[in-house]
Amino acid sequence: MTVALSSKGQVVLPKQARARLQLRPGAKFACRIDGDSITELGFVGVSALTGLQPDIATAKQALDALESSSKIRFELIPDDVGAATLPRFVKKPQAIADGHLWALARKNSMRLVTFDQGIPDAVFIA
Repeated sequence: MTVALSSKGQVVLPKQARARLQLRPGAKFACRIDGDSITELGFVGVSALTGLQPDIATAKQALDALESSSKIRFELIPDDVGAATLPRFVKKPQAIADGHLWALARKNSMRLVTFDQGIPDAVFIA
């Protein structure tokens, strides 16, 4: 799923995502971005892989702009979860980042929203 950032710094969520997250016009919700390097790398990787940004350098610039913007409200959450918190579904090295983010979300009373299918109790966005 590709979303666009407007010149005003607004993100338009596609109808499918709004329906999946049960967001209605005027709904208020928290946007939390973890300042951890895995999450930052995930943002850069997903942005470039999905075509949201044309390349890694531009995705890094978009992340820098997002973090320094006073118009976009977000909260950094501390990343203090380690390997001991990896959930049982992590059986292969490729699932470590997903498991880490899942555990981080759970610890902060959040749900992981992901482009990956098959993660228990996560919201999948196609």
